Amino acid sequence: MERENVSNAGGAEQGEQLRGIRRLRRLPAAVRSSYLLKVALALVLILSLVAVLGTGIFVQTSETLDANVEETVVNLATLEAREHTRWIDGNERATRLASANGIFARDNATELDTYLESVRDERLQDPSYEIHYVDFRNRTVLASSENSTAQLPEQPWHPRLQFNTLDDVFISAPYTDATGRDVMAFISPVNEVPGRLLVLLTPVDERKEATQAFKNSFTTVVDSSGIVIFASNEKPDLGPYVSAPSRSTAVRRGVTGERGFLEEHQKNAELDQRFVVGYAPVEGTDWTVIKHVPAEDAYQIQTTVEWGLLILLGGALLGLLVFGLTIGRGTVQSVRTLSAKAATIEAGDYDVELESDRSDELGTLYKSIDGMRIELVSQIEEAKAARRKVEQTNEHLQLVDRLLRHNIYNRLTVAKLNAERAGELCSDDVKKEIQTLERTIDDIIEKVNKQRLITVALAQNMTPQPTDVGTDIVSLCRRVATEHPSAEITFKGLQSAEAVALPIFVEAVDELVDNAIRHNDTENPRIVVRVEVENEKVEVYVEDNGPGIPERERALIMGEKNADQLQHSSGVGLWMVRWVVGESGGHMTINKRVPHGSVVCITLHRPDTTAEGRDTRPSSMTVR
Repeated sequence: MERENVSNAGGAEQGEQLRGIRRLRRLPAAVRSSYLLKVALALVLILSLVAVLGTGIFVQTSETLDANVEETVVNLATLEAREHTRWIDGNERATRLASANGIFARDNATELDTYLESVRDERLQDPSYEIHYVDFRNRTVLASSENSTAQLPEQPWHPRLQFNTLDDVFISAPYTDATGRDVMAFISPVNEVPGRLLVLLTPVDERKEATQAFKNSFTTVVDSSGIVIFASNEKPDLGPYVSAPSRSTAVRRGVTGERGFLEEHQKNAELDQRFVVGYAPVEGTDWTVIKHVPAEDAYQIQTTVEWGLLILLGGALLGLLVFGLTIGRGTVQSVRTLSAKAATIEAGDYDVELESDRSDELGTLYKSIDGMRIELVSQIEEAKAARRKVEQTNEHLQLVDRLLRHNIYNRLTVAKLNAERAGELCSDDVKKEIQTLERTIDDIIEKVNKQRLITVALAQNMTPQPTDVGTDIVSLCRRVATEHPSAEITFKGLQSAEAVALPIFVEAVDELVDNAIRHNDTENPRIVVRVEVENEKVEVYVEDNGPGIPERERALIMGEKNADQLQHSSGVGLWMVRWVVGESGGHMTINKRVPHGSVVCITLHRPDTTAEGRDTRPSSMTVR
């Protein structure tokens, strides 16, 4: 059956493909009559699709490369801004620490010269730096790292010099000193001596060395008023960055702490070629670093990739066109023949022959489809044979069931009645023999009933399905308690629990309970039936206080010995339990109970979903 279903599914899929081929006949007659026109139409569609997809890839790639350019330029500006911040912080910290030294209170010029020289050489480690100890009131240099004292000339920062606390450090804008050097001044008041200042002069030439990640790029540092502080491509003349500072978008945004990228900006109007810029603020200042990169260099990789994509796309389109034009006329006839024979197979005629003298892929396709046809025929025949075999087996099982029910069972019942009547008329010795005969007949009848249970299950093709084993077992316990009033039947656990099992599963539990009662050698047989749920399993326990299951029967039940060694009804019944549990997809274990008795545990799987509204609360009750 399974193979036939697979075959039908495969045939349906193949039929759908063939129906798709026949839909081509809806095209205009001029196209349907010419394979080349069909190929041309297909090529036009494919070329259009490739062109659309290629355009989409081209646009997406361009956007990605644009974003990469913007990110790179902005990151360069950010790195340079951080480097300026680090340089300013380092000089500011060195100036403040040097001015706080107690050596200034001794006012020893020679000692101060040596101290300032050591600060420059050991702490700053830059011989181009100058450190001066200045009396601000008369502008006199009292000590210097240059071992010279002189009158301090008027400095650009004199009018703006102001301190709120002794810990303040004033930082000047770059300017040209008396020696012609471009410097910046870091000035801090001396704690120990009022009116005295420590002045650190740092050359700014090193700040002009901008990171050159792109050819012909340059960097400009501009303050909030639009005045150039540093410029790596020109002398910082403190002039405006652009002719109209208020129109500089990069400066205006940088002052607010933003960083970003501009493709069009005001500076381009003053340059001899087009530049793109990235800008970033210098923390702790009102400066903005503006990185200028020639647009041609910034987008060079993007241009190369875009041209490469265009060439690749053009080559693909041309290749598809050449491929379509080289298909021969012989292919037309072969495809038509194959299509016609495939339609014949689809209609159910599997005797058609598929042969081709072609040695290319189309010839291989002929052979593959012919192989599929042969395999399909074989699978259909096998499925029919399997169906006939199953039908014959079901007939045999039904015949066996009728034989057990009508011939054997009915005749045994008549024989038992005759034995009972004969016992009433015979002597006591003969009665004992007749009673033995009656017990033998009962045992045979019980075996017949158990065999019929399995026969019916097989004949009806029973399969495991969701079953409320809890409800069935509660009903079973109540019935057994009525039939065996001398036994104590206790149910524990869930009164409702769904598990995947055969519909006759409760008969297997009935067999376990009945076996525990009949073979119990105590005056008060006690049977405990429990239903528990753990994770995705349902567990059914049957405990008794009897002598336990003999080892020989236990070996037969657990499959350690062959089933043909079963000799009496209890063994057959327990083997039936094992069969039902196995067919339900579960497993069974048998353990000894302390101090005596047995514990049989049956484990079943829970269904994927549990029905709502059922009573799944644990309970315990004793049924008499």
